[in-house]
Amino acid sequence: MADPPTKSSKPPKKRDGRTLRAERSRLAVARAMLELIREGHPRPTAANVAERAGVSLRLVFHHFNDMESVLRRASELQAREIAPMLPVDFSGVTSFDQKVAIFVERRANLYEAVAPVRRAMRMAMDSLSAETLEGLHLVRRLKREQFDHLFAEQIEALPDDVREDVRAACHAAQSWLNWENLRTHQGTERSIEDCMRIVRVTLHRLLGVPAT
Repeated sequence: MADPPTKSSKPPKKRDGRTLRAERSRLAVARAMLELIREGHPRPTAANVAERAGVSLRLVFHHFNDMESVLRRASELQAREIAPMLPVDFSGVTSFDQKVAIFVERRANLYEAVAPVRRAMRMAMDSLSAETLEGLHLVRRLKREQFDHLFAEQIEALPDDVREDVRAACHAAQSWLNWENLRTHQGTERSIEDCMRIVRVTLHRLLGVPAT
């Protein structure tokens, strides 16, 4: 005979219609911001976002304190979308050349996907809140830790007196800022393939493993 239900076995609370509508509105506003940025508008106005989302301007500021809050929510949406691009799988790969090639290709795909939002955030950098900046710092730290894990063998093989300097240089080489610099800030826009080659060569040189 089955045990009778205990008093703590309560059905989950159902969200009322107003809560669901509010969540849908917040999502629509954040999605509108993300779409506009990706279409080449790095600093959409509240009116632009409201029009794209199909809501009133008043409703935008009913759900968000300011446009930075909208941008932060848009970046969170993007983060969920690009999450599958973060893992790097070296299963069955033993060649250092192949590992670097796989790693750089994954980073290139990731950076091309996030570039519009990252550029928008850079334009607003002086006015970003501590919360938003902390989120950016966290992502950078996670990417550095991932690099250290994936290339631990090569890093540990470096001489003690240069290991930390080389590690820091590798972190810079595989960063979004370096990718953006190569792609757009050196007088000409390089192709993705050219930038991937430059990053591969840089990592080979820094880690002391000649490219084959």
